[in-house]
Amino acid sequence: ITYFSTPSVTSHEAYDHWNGKWFRKTKACNDPEFAIDVSHKNLKHGLLCEDGIWRQMLTVHDVVNSGFDRIDISVLENEYSLDEFNNLFMCKFIDDAHSAFNLKQLMNCVGDSTKWTDFDLEYERPYGLKPVVIGFDPARFGDKASVAVLSAPMKPGEKFRLLEAIDLSGNDFEAMAAEIKLLTEKYNVVHIGVDTTGIGYGVWELITKFYPNAEPIHYNPIIKNRMVIKAINVIQNRRLEFDQDAVNIASSFINIRRKVVGDQITYATNRTATTGHADIAWAIMHAMLFEPLDGNALNRQTSVGIAA
Repeated sequence: ITYFSTPSVTSHEAYDHWNGKWFRKTKACNDPEFAIDVSHKNLKHGLLCEDGIWRQMLTVHDVVNSGFDRIDISVLENEYSLDEFNNLFMCKFIDDAHSAFNLKQLMNCVGDSTKWTDFDLEYERPYGLKPVVIGFDPARFGDKASVAVLSAPMKPGEKFRLLEAIDLSGNDFEAMAAEIKLLTEKYNVVHIGVDTTGIGYGVWELITKFYPNAEPIHYNPIIKNRMVIKAINVIQNRRLEFDQDAVNIASSFINIRRKVVGDQITYATNRTATTGHADIAWAIMHAMLFEPLDGNALNRQTSVGIAA
């Protein structure tokens, strides 16, 4: 049997198989102290371990150093948070013990965008006149920001589909606002949620000039709880769908951890000035704020007609 895998989370069944914990329980071992050295140094060149399994760990650095020149590691480091980079490219399992989200539930939200017959990025209006919601998450530090475009549920229980996930480079407020303005011309936008806690306030001000109803989101424990609770409910009910190629979406959500501030529980991700990456998960949650917790957004929709 041969296993190939990008490590996911420590709660995944593969983790115990990888680190040898499963072998402790077998008749051949029956030793509670038994452990496998699964460090990169030990497994870089491959090794037949004590439990009879041959293991090898290949990081992105190993691949580049072996002669593969189609990867620029510095670009990857700028595009992903430290935890995401370590998980996707350095063979590190994410400790999800304190994560607000469940990987198995997130994987249930993976879909195939080629089967979305009502959406085509090649068209001038990719989603026709159907409504979409947009979330914008500015970088706390560095030069990255994220925009999420989701299909807006038109009736209770309908899914949010991630139509576009956009990375905006540079800290030019006008350039970021201009990109979002293009989205309002491309889609029928019914909501834009913008984090205004820090530098996002400047972008929000510019957005209101062409989209006056843009919703400012000023972070505090209450609003964070509301966003996370809403997202958990949506994901548990499989009402979020993102393409199978969007590998960073699940890891972005997994990296959102519970944090105690005083006597309140809030949520945070590991963002640093070094990585400069705005987590796409927060942008998705800013967009989801359009829908109330009960899942019925009908009272936020407006119809125009002529009375008989």
